[in-house]
Amino acid sequence: AKAVSIKAAEELGRRIFCLENGNKVRLNSPESLAKYLIPRLGIKPVEEFVVLCFDTKNRLIGSQVIARGSLSSAVVHPREVFNYAIVCRAASIIVAHNHPSGDPKPSDEDKELTKALIKSGDVIGIPVNDHLIVGSNEYYSFRTNHCIFWVRSKQMNKEIIEAIVTLIVIILSGKKK
Repeated sequence: AKAVSIKAAEELGRRIFCLENGNKVRLNSPESLAKYLIPRLGIKPVEEFVVLCFDTKNRLIGSQVIARGSLSSAVVHPREVFNYAIVCRAASIIVAHNHPSGDPKPSDEDKELTKALIKSGDVIGIPVNDHLIVGSNEYYSFRTNHCIFWVRSKQMNKEIIEAIVTLIVIILSGKKK
């Protein structure tokens, strides 16, 4: 009975988080995302990492806390993030977490995790549209600070270079005949 009550509370929380005035929530900018998340995450005494799942029209269809940590960290693995995104049938995701210190400046670990999530999402076909870090009343958006595009463009540049090298090898091998 206790497990059923817990599951019911989780489902109710998910529905409340996803719905606002009976409509699916639209979070179409880092500002609207921060406005939505700061009251929910900015007050937490420990780090919490959340994945927000969106449909093809960029409407929130699900959210879940993936990890809870300590005052300064939470262990997050792309497997857990994308497992939930796949269950939600998400077209894209945004990830977010809080810094209980109130300072939303990303750590080196935050940057590395963001890179890993972007690469994983690109492989799986569920893009990571942003990673927000919220403090008590401020936030940091990887998208606004061009970190999301930098990771993708670096990966695309590598793929373009590999394709050009392959083409050159094919052209040169054809000329030798």
